[in-house]
Amino acid sequence: MENPDDVKFCRKCGKSFYLVTFKPYWLSIGLGIVLGLLITSISYKLLGNDVILFATFVGAVAGGGITAVMAYNKNVMADYDCNPSLNGAFSGFITGIIALTSFVSTNPDAYIALANVISYAIWGFVGGTVGTVANLIRAKNIKWMIPFTAVILLTVVGIGCVIAQNNTNGAYETAYDNHLVPLYFDDLIQAEADPLLNTSTSDHAVRISNLKKADTKYQRMVNITQTAQLWNKEMIESGSSSIEKEYAQALGKYVDLRYNYYNEMELGIELEINGNRVEAEKHYKNAENLKPEIQNQETVLIEIANKNPKFKQYTDKRTSISKKSAENAKQKSELMTSTFGGPDS
Repeated sequence: MENPDDVKFCRKCGKSFYLVTFKPYWLSIGLGIVLGLLITSISYKLLGNDVILFATFVGAVAGGGITAVMAYNKNVMADYDCNPSLNGAFSGFITGIIALTSFVSTNPDAYIALANVISYAIWGFVGGTVGTVANLIRAKNIKWMIPFTAVILLTVVGIGCVIAQNNTNGAYETAYDNHLVPLYFDDLIQAEADPLLNTSTSDHAVRISNLKKADTKYQRMVNITQTAQLWNKEMIESGSSSIEKEYAQALGKYVDLRYNYYNEMELGIELEINGNRVEAEKHYKNAENLKPEIQNQETVLIEIANKNPKFKQYTDKRTSISKKSAENAKQKSELMTSTFGGPDS
């Protein structure tokens, strides 16, 4: 059956005129991997720590595209040649393995990241497909290939940056909530503990019973606030603006002051239970002296938030959410027990 030169399939039997097979172009793949890893490294440095998955995504797509462009075969009609795309997939896969293995070698706890390796073959194929389109443009009109490739690469980098920024924002929000929810939960416990301490009674047995109940609650407050302290570094590192970092540092100091207050109170209560009222009063006094510092730090946090209306709106929203979360958790004490450990009396 005679067919026109520009048709893809036989008009009689429908069979394709082109046999699709995978043939690796090692030079193209090697160059794509090298440049893909270079782009991964640059993206990792620009986007910051904890975003290796996104940095590798950028490198895999870019490396796959570079591989496909380098795998262009002018003797095969680009319309029907899938080899560039498949080479791009292979390039992306290898880029992912090398990048993530290197990352895990210095961060053993991040071994779970290796589960994403297969996905980089897909991203490499996406890049390879883009490179194949670039080859089509190259075959028909080479002057459009360079701007097309530049736009695609910039788009990929932009998408990677947006994803990474969203991830960073999410990390900041999580760390912020893990500061506030425990503090508001502590407020609810303290509201139960202090009346026990302040109840006047001449019955020694009743006083000791109240002290023991209060001691249990202050132990809880110490433990919970200690958990909140662990999130301060995460909050500082994930802050993407100067005001976020400044607020995180101030919030960390506020949490430390609260922790010191609860700790002093707990020490005082334990000493009084053991009959050492004189030493107990010293710790109660230390706790009392911390109150003005705590209040002053609260004012500092408000002043920092007020510097930026948008950030103020953000802190107000997170504060409202955190208070509700603490109240809900207090109503379901078993949730806080599993989260922070220890019984709540």
